[in-house]
Amino acid sequence: MSSFVSVGYLQPQQSRVSTGEIHVIAGGQTLTDGRMPDWHYLSDVAVEWPLSVDLPGIKQDCQLPDNAEIGMVLSWRSDRTNLRGSAFTVPAHDGDNLLQTMIPGSTVGGTLTIEIAIVLRWPGTEPSPLSPSRPGALLWVKSEQLVLEGSGGRFPTITADFSSEGIAGDGIGLWYLDISDSDLQASCTSAVALYINSINPAIQDVLVAGKARDSQILKFMTYDVYRQLMMVAIGHDEFDDRINYDRGSLGDVLVTLLRIFFPGKDIRRLRRDFDRAASEIESELLARVWRLQQ
Repeated sequence: MSSFVSVGYLQPQQSRVSTGEIHVIAGGQTLTDGRMPDWHYLSDVAVEWPLSVDLPGIKQDCQLPDNAEIGMVLSWRSDRTNLRGSAFTVPAHDGDNLLQTMIPGSTVGGTLTIEIAIVLRWPGTEPSPLSPSRPGALLWVKSEQLVLEGSGGRFPTITADFSSEGIAGDGIGLWYLDISDSDLQASCTSAVALYINSINPAIQDVLVAGKARDSQILKFMTYDVYRQLMMVAIGHDEFDDRINYDRGSLGDVLVTLLRIFFPGKDIRRLRRDFDRAASEIESELLARVWRLQQ
């Protein structure tokens, strides 16, 4: 026996909105059959999703006046990092529309859910008592799941209450990178984990308000994570970037990091330069990580 749960207001027929093929590009490659096998978490994900909207039909179904305003928004969430975000809500136009967003690669991984929603922006003057009236009321929604996996592995990102978990002293820290296994052949998903302090107000602003793309805190966290991994590469006596480590291993992640941020240096030269002027190497890494996130 099927059941129907009323949302408390009229909603449009599903046929009032139709979507085209979602277009996803990251690191120069295009999504194929819902998967991106060679994606790397240092590559941002560009999403475009066309849709056709029967705007008069939506207003008619919802008994909204002609001057009511209907909007649309593209949002995302990642099962690997537990992070989510969204673009700004924009006006929906009768006919063809295109929603676009850029998702920082450092915030996603695994299965990425992309969602497109039609929402009420303003009910207009004299709507029906049965019409949606609250701005943001959901009128229509559709989602697609994309699988982002590839070289370099992806370590888990875990939100936790640092105070109750006893992480980072008295719990005031923003994040903590835990490298529990220095075996270069160990899977990065088990050897490394990034903990984010869920009770820190600055972190809550990123997690809850969906401001990941423009967050300066998130950009600095990304730099700090790469800086710590760089220190592992420099300080690990057995690490050699000429070795072909297993895909997704800690060694593979370190090799990938060096090739992206220091393409003109092998690990031996990087170690020499770091011994000579450590601050210059860290400054160079900061500049390149920041540029990657623009």
